[in-house]
Amino acid sequence: MTPAIILRVGYGHDHKDLLIDRYRPQAVVQGFQWTGLYHYLRADQDATAQAEVFCGWVGKLNAGDIPILDLEEGSGNQVGRANAWFNYVDAHFGLDKLGLNERSWLYSGASYATAYLESIFNSTRHTWVAAYGAVEPSNPHTLWQSTNGAVGTNRVSWPGAGYCDTSITRYTIDQLAATAWHPSKVIPAPPTDLTWAMWPPTVILKLNMKGVDVAVLQTALRNSGLVGVRGIAVDHAFGTQTQTAVRNFQELKGLTIDGIAGPRTRAALVALGDV
Repeated sequence: MTPAIILRVGYGHDHKDLLIDRYRPQAVVQGFQWTGLYHYLRADQDATAQAEVFCGWVGKLNAGDIPILDLEEGSGNQVGRANAWFNYVDAHFGLDKLGLNERSWLYSGASYATAYLESIFNSTRHTWVAAYGAVEPSNPHTLWQSTNGAVGTNRVSWPGAGYCDTSITRYTIDQLAATAWHPSKVIPAPPTDLTWAMWPPTVILKLNMKGVDVAVLQTALRNSGLVGVRGIAVDHAFGTQTQTAVRNFQELKGLTIDGIAGPRTRAALVALGDV
């Protein structure tokens, strides 16, 4: 079985882990199928600034890599700070074009997660939770860090490392690997010669659909120049951003507001001109 590993990239925006540049290439050479790259977020530094530095430390993602936000300090609701980090990192690596369950992960302690990060732990974003008791925590999670090597359950003495942080999962290694980034997940750039013929009038576009017809819709919305519509990304994927843009366009044009791009929505876009 090809293993999985988690490596710390850095702490805040001014402390890069001294060993990350040694261990990360070794993980590639050794054929690790899943490599978590985590970043400890400091409470006394701006979350976006820390995210920017983290991305610089990482460089490019290798197949099987996934960024992980380690958030376990700061008082009060931390969802805003977490999302500031996620928004920057996911956009930087192109993960924002993928489903939430294919983007960066979140790590925290069980009690901290319940108190300050519950909505993210209850979302489809993958999470890694720390709890060193004998009972698996109730927080939704993909990984459970059950020991820090000194205390906790499922303590293992690893060859060459001894007792250290160890996490367990109900996923198979292949299922875990599928949550990481892979080149095959890169969404192609839209063709530059889009035409209305690529979105036939009989095709109704809605949430979770993908294809060049969605790219036509997105490009037409973006080129409309309308407020609440023009900022849309062209990524071939009808996600919530596209749905919101469609709803805003429908409202501006006096159409039924349902977030579904049917014949009337298409006709209103066609009336604005070429794609």
